[in-house]
Amino acid sequence: MKIAICDDEISVLNEIKSLLAEYCKDYDREISCDVFQSPLELLTKMEQSGCYDALFLDILMNDDNGIEVARELRKTDKDVRIVFLTSSPEFAVQSYTVGAFYYELKPVRRESFFKLVDRLYSEWEREKSEFFIVKCDNGINKIDVKNLEYCEVVNRALVICLADGTSLKSTVKITDIEEKLRKFGCFIRPHRSYLTNLRYIENISQKNIIMKSGAKIPIPHGKYTQTKERYLEYAFENELFTNVGGSV
Repeated sequence: MKIAICDDEISVLNEIKSLLAEYCKDYDREISCDVFQSPLELLTKMEQSGCYDALFLDILMNDDNGIEVARELRKTDKDVRIVFLTSSPEFAVQSYTVGAFYYELKPVRRESFFKLVDRLYSEWEREKSEFFIVKCDNGINKIDVKNLEYCEVVNRALVICLADGTSLKSTVKITDIEEKLRKFGCFIRPHRSYLTNLRYIENISQKNIIMKSGAKIPIPHGKYTQTKERYLEYAFENELFTNVGGSV
């Protein structure tokens, strides 16, 4: 799990880093941690290098308001779990207007901190098997695998088509996405420009795959039998029923 801490007090940064190290040792868990003394450094890092799973963010940092920083951050990352650090509970209501996961009172106490990190870690473990992270034109996205219908390469860009009708555009290579999704066991690459979720296939013929959305995905000559057999294997394993062209 990747965590970032943003606080203008060095003592607080060191204290939380130390507590995280203790937690990892006691619970035998792996957590990486980056620290920032200013919101600008944090936002720049997140814009350039991707996202974190959780963020500890001080509410009052010199001239910066942590709530406003969180609002800015939410424009590009709607999924990171934000834990506000504060010396007063008066900001509790405001913190939830930006989708805060929790707020932790200073000084940070070992027992409550360990319980909080345990909750964060458990949530991360549960979700990492159902989601994957990808950087798109609109920012960092955490995509639910169950909502991904197919991916298509269009003019050297990767278009990620979701089952809810929305689409995202990314510069990530389709081979990189294919590798990320391999562990889920429900994706095939019937064509070099397409990556398809087997659960959304409506029909397979000699030349095309028809998705539930109506999208038509071409099957190159010689790949029909392989594609059909892989789909049937998945369909039988998951008790799916569909119309499959050709002899079965």
